[in-house]
Amino acid sequence: MPRTSRASRGKFVDYALYRGNDRSDTFHNDEDFAAFVSLMRKAHEKAAMRLTGYRLMSNHYDSVLRPLIDGEMSRCMG
Repeated sequence: MPRTSRASRGKFVDYALYRGNDRSDTFHNDEDFAAFVSLMRKAHEKAAMRLTGYRLMSNHYDSVLRPLIDGEMSRCMG
């Protein structure tokens, strides 16, 4: 059952974590990491959000985001 979207307030920093199923690897090689960074850049152009930082690991990634308007985290991540 999917998790209910959290209310997000604009201009506040938020932390997002995404992990592979059963903590299995999400990224398998350098090309996977590069493709993900490319997708993050494209998403940045479409979202009213500032990416403050991120960390890519083989089985998950973390990101620190600052939505500029209310509800943007739920709209982009949901």
